[in-house]
Amino acid sequence: MPYLKEELDIPRCPRCGIASPNMVTMRALETDPQKGGPKRFWRAYRCVSCAGVVLAESTESDGVITRMDPEPEVVDESIPEQAQEFLRQALDSLNAPAGAVMLANSAVDAMLKDKGYKKGFLKPRIDQAAEDHLITPQMAEWAHEVHLDA
Repeated sequence: MPYLKEELDIPRCPRCGIASPNMVTMRALETDPQKGGPKRFWRAYRCVSCAGVVLAESTESDGVITRMDPEPEVVDESIPEQAQEFLRQALDSLNAPAGAVMLANSAVDAMLKDKGYKKGFLKPRIDQAAEDHLITPQMAEWAHEVHLDA
C-alpha cells in the first residue's frame, strides 16, 4: 500500500483508470475517537485527469495507507501467474473494451490450462470444468459470454 503523503502514489486512478495519475491532496484531516482508540489520519486526493476524489486513511500522519475509497482494482494473488498477467492487462485496458474482453478471454484460457484443461477448443473446456465442479455454473456462463464476445 502507498503512504499518506501530499501526493498519492498509485499505479492507476481508481475512478478513471488513467495510468500514473497525478493525485494531489485536497484536504487533510485528523480524527480522535471519543471512546478511545488510535487517532486516524485522512487525506482526500483529487485526480487531476478526471477530477475524481479518493479518500485514504492511515493510523499515522504520514504512514502506510490502511484503507482507500474507492479501493483500487487488484488481481487476486491466488490466480495462476499467466492468468494474473492477462487480467491485469485487461483491467489496464478497460478504456478499449474489445481489447479488454480479448485479454479476459485469454485469462480464462490460461486458468483452465493451469488446471489441466489443455486439449481442444475453449467452449468444451469451460463446460468440462463446470461439469467437474472446478467452476460454478455462473462462472461457466460468464466465461462463455467472454469467449463469445472475444
